[in-house]
Amino acid sequence: MDAPGRPPYQGSPSQAPQREALPLGSPASGGGRRLSRSPLRLRRGGLRRLVGWSLSRVRPRLPDGRSACRRHQRHLLSQLRLEARGRLTPLLLLPGSAMSLPIFVVDAFVTDAPFTGNPAAVCVMPAGESESAGIEPRLQGIAAEMNLSETAFVSPLEDGERPSAWSLRWFTPGDEVELCGHATIAAAHALRERGLAPSDDPIAFHTRHRGRIIQNRIDGLEEVGLPATPLEEVSAPDRRLFEGLGIEDARVVRTMEDDLVLVLDDPKRIETMHPDMRVLGGIEARGIAVTSLMDGDPDGASVISRYFAPGVSVDEDPVTGSLHASLGLLWREEIGSTFLARQASARGGLVRVDAARGDEGVVSIAGKARMVLVGAFLG
Repeated sequence: MDAPGRPPYQGSPSQAPQREALPLGSPASGGGRRLSRSPLRLRRGGLRRLVGWSLSRVRPRLPDGRSACRRHQRHLLSQLRLEARGRLTPLLLLPGSAMSLPIFVVDAFVTDAPFTGNPAAVCVMPAGESESAGIEPRLQGIAAEMNLSETAFVSPLEDGERPSAWSLRWFTPGDEVELCGHATIAAAHALRERGLAPSDDPIAFHTRHRGRIIQNRIDGLEEVGLPATPLEEVSAPDRRLFEGLGIEDARVVRTMEDDLVLVLDDPKRIETMHPDMRVLGGIEARGIAVTSLMDGDPDGASVISRYFAPGVSVDEDPVTGSLHASLGLLWREEIGSTFLARQASARGGLVRVDAARGDEGVVSIAGKARMVLVGAFLG
């Protein structure tokens, strides 16, 4: 059927107007960037498995009649190189664009309900790039662009006979941090789910401030042993702590991560607390936590907590892994070294804590993780 308003062609077929093949990148062709919904099937499947998205078939054709998408295919595959014992490391250079990086969003310490746990971005970089000189402004810019509580940056390393060795750094939207538990869980989950690390073998993360951190998957949970040192009692706490939290008084301890933890008697008070972030933001500490024992939790949690860090651009962290390493030391004498903890933020989450090795300076935390977004950073 002819299009409305357009007269039908009356000439012979040999005189019918022919559509001229347009060179890729010409203005009339849409710059070679006009994409349809037909997926491009790449040989080996490596690109889609690594990045999680596939290119689409490009409509314009080259002057010699070949499909333009084949040129894209060859160009992309030529930019992928094998590093770190055969793992594909992404160097995806689209014509006319800067280097793009695979990036994922993973919810760590989730419950069975959707939209729970603590989301962290995980950015996979080429070998050595996350540790290169002068890279910090770019990493900080990506973290600010993602605007999550933390973004983890991982780069593959060689570690003797262990293929799963990675450099790991953590950034909030405003600054680099020395340790982040939930982003470590997220990084390990992303590497395993995208086939960049063996699903059942340990992953060795090499960090700048906390040395070598070993991560495992046990019984479907992502587990990591975090460094932990004895808590320090604060004998004369800043009174702004109590003002900002709306409480009269509480025991206060300081952790190795420079967090201030207030120990309360009433778990309900923690759930209904409405802190004044302007007041808390002026206190010298990485973050401020409140915690209490609890009973009757439907999931069997025996510890409740919340965590506020306005000083590092995070008003309330949904679930804080590194905090629970300290909570393992705080509560083990009263309820034992292994327990389930609930962080009562708006999203909420569950953390399994094992402080059996607390005297050795290690507390294990574990939880479920769920990948919720897969893409590429093009900036």
